[in-house]
Amino acid sequence: MLNELRLNMIERAVFLLILLAPLKFFTFKLSSVSVSISRIIFLILLPLAIIRILKNLSLNRPIYLNSIYFNQYSILLFFYALLMYFFSIFFIDSQNFGQRIYLSSISFFESFFLLPVLFFILIPSSESQLKIMKKVFIWIKYFVYFGLFQLVLDLVGISLSYESIGEPALENRAYLLGFDILRISSFFGEPRDLAALIIPIFVAEKIVRKMKFNILDYFKIIFLGLLTVSSSFIASSIAALVAFGLFSSKNFRIFSLSFVILLFSSFLIFAESIQDYVISLFPRYEIVFQIFSSDFISTLADASPEIVAQISDVSFFSYLLNFEFIKLNGFIGNGLGSAHFAIKDMALTYFQIENNEILFGSRWIFYTFLLEIGLIGSFLIIKKIFFIVNSSKKYFEVDNLNINFYSMLFFISCLFGSTYFFLYLAIYLSILVNYERNHTKKSFK
Repeated sequence: MLNELRLNMIERAVFLLILLAPLKFFTFKLSSVSVSISRIIFLILLPLAIIRILKNLSLNRPIYLNSIYFNQYSILLFFYALLMYFFSIFFIDSQNFGQRIYLSSISFFESFFLLPVLFFILIPSSESQLKIMKKVFIWIKYFVYFGLFQLVLDLVGISLSYESIGEPALENRAYLLGFDILRISSFFGEPRDLAALIIPIFVAEKIVRKMKFNILDYFKIIFLGLLTVSSSFIASSIAALVAFGLFSSKNFRIFSLSFVILLFSSFLIFAESIQDYVISLFPRYEIVFQIFSSDFISTLADASPEIVAQISDVSFFSYLLNFEFIKLNGFIGNGLGSAHFAIKDMALTYFQIENNEILFGSRWIFYTFLLEIGLIGSFLIIKKIFFIVNSSKKYFEVDNLNINFYSMLFFISCLFGSTYFFLYLAIYLSILVNYERNHTKKSFK
């Protein structure tokens, strides 16, 4: 029955809104502001959603929002994020960061709350909601494969590379196995944006189809990831391997977690002693410690503008090693939309890098959350996601699919992207729970 559903005009518009949101190519510059096509669709649909809400209120009809997605942790997150937004306005807006704060905050509230509300209001049927999300996951995988077509065109002399509408990026080239190739990006923006989403997109499709991975899937992921020639794919792959290790067996999970915690704690406590001991055994490894030192990075930054551009993510290691996460700002955050300001401050404090022409911003969304809403806000996001996954668990038991593992694989590998794509699975699982519950009720009548 679900496969027979066809999308009407509003459903198609909502489908396009959700599909295009993580595709940065569908963005253009309007003056100094980037405007995405998905946001234009959102603004067109918003009055329709408001009219439907007012109509339901006038007729005393209930307004159904998905209670699984908008759980108690979502409510707490909303008010906490709102508090941190006012915190940014009060303490940082006066330092000429106002526009950035507004735009980043809009993206946060739009992705977490406004877009799901609009979705559930305009598409009240859980069957139609499920149909739309399934189509999104399937179509977005087609966009990943478009990167292969992009590569083939380049091999025959037609270079087709754009980071956004009207913004060609023919400089996105690299050497792979001795060959000069175009780094594929499809419609995702930069190659690193595609690289960070390859694994999550493949995992999401498996969850939707309730299927397990096979050897061919692994080959496709590795092949496509290598063609991006991006460190984001390596980071995402390592995160996925960690998730795989955690779910391989209970004993291995306990061992690996204990080992990582012990190793990390020992390094933090005895960092200097460990460094001296390793260098005494392996003198050649002294360069490794020099590379991660603030003095070395500061020196490189003077010689290479590229290092300055990468300092946004490099600063994460200073965030950890200097215990920024246990300071007051680490707990509560620096304020919604203020990640660029926090990174700029750390770049100056730890690396003596000051460049007013560059607006620092991390490509890793988890790092952005840590800086803006701190451990408290990040904890609420995690609890929100865990609640949704646990609510959906029993609906995958029949298909013998370990949703805990697949969802963990999805969310962890999403950490190194810069979009809110990780929320798509949360929305899908929330809808699935409602759909299955409604289906069960009907079968009992």
